[in-house]
Amino acid sequence: MHRLLFPAQSQSPQRRHRSRFSGELQGLCWRKSPVEFSLKRLMRTQGLIRLSLAVWMGMVAGCQEKQATPPPPTVAHHEHRPPHGGTAIELGSEEYHLELVRDGSLGRLTAYIMDGELENFIRIGAESWTVTATVPGQGNPESLVFRAVANSATGEKVGDTSQFEATSDWIKAHEAFDGVLQAIEIRSKGYRDVKFSFPKGNE
Repeated sequence: MHRLLFPAQSQSPQRRHRSRFSGELQGLCWRKSPVEFSLKRLMRTQGLIRLSLAVWMGMVAGCQEKQATPPPPTVAHHEHRPPHGGTAIELGSEEYHLELVRDGSLGRLTAYIMDGELENFIRIGAESWTVTATVPGQGNPESLVFRAVANSATGEKVGDTSQFEATSDWIKAHEAFDGVLQAIEIRSKGYRDVKFSFPKGNE
């Protein structure tokens, strides 16, 4: 028997063109376009930036919480210490001071005129000055006259001294009183009606 051989049917040009176009189209569907790749890369970068910012903000917040608020600065209080351990009475805006020292056994108050820092003695020319004292529980005020005291050791004398004394019997029995310095002049500057409490002072 003779086998009939039919010639292979060749694809027409149009059919081959459609098949090739379908393959290329399918390849494009599986391949990412440059635009899509760029968008995804940009989104990934933005995500990393957001994450970094969140971590950084968390660290800053944590550091701020750990840092304790510093205490307000303290203002050093300038304290005056009378050299004889007495009561300091301020004259003016700490321009000068009187230091009062009580001796109960003798019924005596000794006054020292000093500078604003209670460091140096200030001599004045007055021979006396007066303090009006009110004793708690007593009706009438008492007048204390402080008189100048000469001191050979320092060369001070009446009319040029920083030390004055007043004596009274009630000083022996009473340790506290309210006083008013009537008037005193120190280096051409006068001070009047200076109120104070003993032994508290007026500072």
